[in-house]
Amino acid sequence: MSECSVGPAFPMWLRTQKSLQSLGLAYAGISDTMPHWFWSLTPQLYELDLALNAIRGNVPSALQFTSPKYLLPFRDFNFIGVLVDLSSNFFEGPLPRSVANVEYLRLSNNSFSGSLPQDIHITMPKLKGLYLSMNHLSGNIPLELCQSKYLEELDVSMNLLIGEFPDCWKDDAALKVLGFSFNNLSGKIPYSVFSLPLVSLSLNNNKFSGEIPSSLQICLRLLYLDLGHNKLTGNIPTWLGDKQRGLFTLILRSNMFTGSIPPQLSLLHLRILDLSGNNLTGTIPESFGNFISMTIIMTGFYLENMYFSSSMELIVKIKSLVYYRDLPRICVIDLSENNLHGSIPHELSNLKGLQVLNLSGNHLTGEIAYQIGSITSLESLDLSRNDLLGAIPAILSNLSFLSWLNLSYNNLSGLIPRGGQLSTFNDPYVYIGNEGLCGVPLSKMCTVNATETHVDAVGSSEDEDLWFYLGIISGFVIGSWSVWVVFVWKKSWKIAYFLFAEQIINGIYVSIAVNLARLKRRE
Repeated sequence: MSECSVGPAFPMWLRTQKSLQSLGLAYAGISDTMPHWFWSLTPQLYELDLALNAIRGNVPSALQFTSPKYLLPFRDFNFIGVLVDLSSNFFEGPLPRSVANVEYLRLSNNSFSGSLPQDIHITMPKLKGLYLSMNHLSGNIPLELCQSKYLEELDVSMNLLIGEFPDCWKDDAALKVLGFSFNNLSGKIPYSVFSLPLVSLSLNNNKFSGEIPSSLQICLRLLYLDLGHNKLTGNIPTWLGDKQRGLFTLILRSNMFTGSIPPQLSLLHLRILDLSGNNLTGTIPESFGNFISMTIIMTGFYLENMYFSSSMELIVKIKSLVYYRDLPRICVIDLSENNLHGSIPHELSNLKGLQVLNLSGNHLTGEIAYQIGSITSLESLDLSRNDLLGAIPAILSNLSFLSWLNLSYNNLSGLIPRGGQLSTFNDPYVYIGNEGLCGVPLSKMCTVNATETHVDAVGSSEDEDLWFYLGIISGFVIGSWSVWVVFVWKKSWKIAYFLFAEQIINGIYVSIAVNLARLKRRE
């Protein structure tokens, strides 16, 4: 009965259902206080789903559910077991201390308060998944939590926990997903946490200090690592790229890392790399063009049996954007707010699947490589607050998905190109702070010299195209005679051939015309 409107009152007819085993009333429009008699039904249930309502009240300290002999997988989850889902309601008070036979307990996004239960390895020995995010839980993390032998997924993010993270984890534990982001935890990240068989670790938005533990090298199954918004120091380890070959998300933003970016970070499967807001120096590694997974345009990619314990905050525009369980679908490089210098590597143009590129707030120099216009999936491009010079490549107008552009506060010059996608950016703040720029949407109009500077910049990028087309036409003239007889008999081949030849000739004509015009002006 999930998603059926049975509210706002809690359905009283449930009181007579003595043989009920599975109850699904998620998103049912219930806005009422939980009646006390309802909890007497739980011993006969193996599935209880009341998520996404507005139910108020307390949960008893001790609950019991049944363990049926045969279970089918739940509709929205890739696991089999006894499920209790009370998430996204208004339950309050302390957490239940004992929920017998439960395997997956989802209590996130409520108003539970108090401390974490200390003996869940005894009172809930079958527990595999515990989800407590977005509550008001406080106090320290109990050491007994390390003794939960069968616990695979633990999410206590977005609470008020304090103190140090326990260093008692054992390599025979089953934890795969661990999330303690958005708390007030401090101290060093414990060495033992990386002895767990983790695939996802979220410790972001805390107060952790020190360096990244070397034990991370032995955590070879890790796919998702978010240590952003802490006080971590030291260099980004070079071994991170050698050992963590399976990573598809690496977020180290807003820490105090120093040194250069290791070229070894060009991991094959990486789709999200966020090193923004640190004190990194040096140049952007050319090896970043080797992110194989970023060269692929993903349309329906997802990870099965994978739960992301927290969101990823991403500064794309002026405001923060938050991505939740769609993480595998996006492709991001964010190196903003560091002290990087040098030019933007043209190798980045290999990353056809890249959607967000943020290099703002550095000391990058040189011209904007026209090859960036070939990153066809690009939706957000921020190169602001650098020392870039020269003209804006007109080829950026070909980025049909581009919805955010910021080139402000550089040393760019010439006419602002229009047409295509660039014609949609009518806010002058996109280009402000470049004294040499002129044209719409800026109030500064262009002189003849500025217009010529723009055409020269376009022509310089087309010099290579001219020689390329001349090479093709010579081959075309020589090779055409060798296949002429075939085209006499194959009409479809002949049509396709001449259409192709026409495109080449048009390209040559444009390149020659631009270059001749440029040479004429120089005379």
